[in-house]
Amino acid sequence: MENFNVEIRDNRLHLSGYVNAVERDSRVIDTLDGRCVEQIAAGAFAKSLEDGHEVRMKLNHKRCIGSTTDGTIVTLREDNVGLYAQTVTDDEELRTLAAQNRLTGWSFGFVKKDGSIEERGKDVPRRRITALDLTEISILSVTPAYYGNSVETIARSEERRVGKECRS
Repeated sequence: MENFNVEIRDNRLHLSGYVNAVERDSRVIDTLDGRCVEQIAAGAFAKSLEDGHEVRMKLNHKRCIGSTTDGTIVTLREDNVGLYAQTVTDDEELRTLAAQNRLTGWSFGFVKKDGSIEERGKDVPRRRITALDLTEISILSVTPAYYGNSVETIARSEERRVGKECRS
């Protein structure tokens, strides 16, 4: 699986990589269904993206720094590995975190449409999401809920610009 890549080109921050690998368990997390590991079924992201709705890009699930509508998210698709994203931004805070090598990976936000809970003996249950509405992808400077989205810094730049805000 391709790592989370961070590169400065044309005085802009280019980020790419897999936001989530489908069919793989998350760390143990707390959800509306209780404490569990979570797994996104293959095809769930692709189905959500079919209608072309806006997906926002956030920093740590909090501040919006772009979207599919404004072109900050250049590519967002599900392939045989999982949900892949390519983004381009000039957000000042994100550039600072990248320059300090503090970015840790990707995450995503969604509304569950369909899924199931699988009991696993003495282990925590598995929440398997088979249908969802993808609302956001997040770039993180905290520990991701899913494994395998490590950060590799390719280039750095000291130039900083004021970031964009998303519509409400």
